[in-house]
Amino acid sequence: RPAPAPGSLWPPVEWPASLTVDDGLGLAMDGLEPGRETCRRCREARVDLCRRHWALPILEEWDFSEKGGLHLVSEFAKVTGGLALYEKERSRADLPNATSRLSPYLRFGVVSPRSLHYALRDAALPAEAKQVMSRRLFWRDLAYFQHWCFPQMSTRSVRPHHDLQEWTSGAEGKKYLKAWTTGYTGYPMVDAAMREMAQTGWMNQAVRIIAAGFLTEFLNLPWQDGHRWFNDQLIDADAPINAMMWQNAGRAGVDQWNFVVDPEAGSQDPTGEYVKRWVPEVARLRAFGVDVMHRPWTATPSQLKAAGIELGKTYPNRIITDLPAAREKTVRAMHRMLLQHPEWRTGSGHDVIMLATGQYVRAHTRPEFRFIRDDGVLTPLEQRDRPVDEAVEEAIIEIHDVLADAPRQKNADLMVTSRVEKVVRKNKWHEQAMYDKLERMPKQAPAPITTGGDRRRRWN
Repeated sequence: RPAPAPGSLWPPVEWPASLTVDDGLGLAMDGLEPGRETCRRCREARVDLCRRHWALPILEEWDFSEKGGLHLVSEFAKVTGGLALYEKERSRADLPNATSRLSPYLRFGVVSPRSLHYALRDAALPAEAKQVMSRRLFWRDLAYFQHWCFPQMSTRSVRPHHDLQEWTSGAEGKKYLKAWTTGYTGYPMVDAAMREMAQTGWMNQAVRIIAAGFLTEFLNLPWQDGHRWFNDQLIDADAPINAMMWQNAGRAGVDQWNFVVDPEAGSQDPTGEYVKRWVPEVARLRAFGVDVMHRPWTATPSQLKAAGIELGKTYPNRIITDLPAAREKTVRAMHRMLLQHPEWRTGSGHDVIMLATGQYVRAHTRPEFRFIRDDGVLTPLEQRDRPVDEAVEEAIIEIHDVLADAPRQKNADLMVTSRVEKVVRKNKWHEQAMYDKLERMPKQAPAPITTGGDRRRRWN
């Protein structure tokens, strides 16, 4: 447990020199008279604030003192506090107390993770009501470990070939990025998330996922764009955590998100309170149903008129109108990139990443981005000509990985035999189907080769 706070500390013999907030850093926020500078806050409440006013909403939202942080810990860990809601309601953006809001305090060491860990352990709630929050506290260490393994992951993909994808570029790419960063995409949940971050420096993890997924899955923009913007806007911006989450969102990290969040659904805001607060332009549509407010383009002309909305003027039209087509464009771009770089893939279609030691390891890859060599042709796993029972397919892929790994191992024959038998036993109810499939598989993976002076392993 953390040691008790000391009663007093010895001051230094000489305090180090420091810059004043105003003269040294130019961040003072008082004394500005309306009209002296162009600032929309001086005239109206908007997210694009002047140099002196940009932090006012953040200071109004947070108590950054240690006392404020420890108070949040205490309130969250109470039986009637947010921890009781967290297990099931943590994705609810319309319930402010369903998350701890402690990430800024952890980021800057105002509250130690050890203090929070023991507060969770001591909370008078059953273990199953605390397991997700406790596990996520350890995610910080996972992110730090990944950053230690891949020190350039804030700018370069852990799966390096993913940086070579064809992205939305030119005027269209700039338009998309500006709409996303300013919260004017025409999708209320996305816009609410981006505006909340601009005003308060924070947002619920669930809406961070919506915003990140919209950028990477539907706008086909590189994860680095989102990473840079979040680093600039979030008061809890933590280099390892931000990089890990954005790389996973962009399918380029150690892990890949195995889901795509619908930016229209609004399941994180079932009451509509979240969008009502951050996108007031569409708030009056809630009278016709929360779904209509989350999807204003579905409102009838009479509903729009009654709510005082003119799409394209009082609230922007959607920057993309066909989400499935936009996602398909991203998937096709991914497929083209993957097919151009087979040297970074295993025989079972997973990506390969290289560690600092020079070792190559498999990185789990979503099925829609896995290509299997079938009769000499690379085919997406989900589109193979010979459909196989899902359990059998997974078992075969596991065996294929064993075979691909064999040339690098001592006692390869013994290792392959024992691991294949283990997989077969685990899937014994599919044994015959597995053996039928195994008869058509290559019995040995190719040896590693070097290409272009770069020591990379080429896999079948």
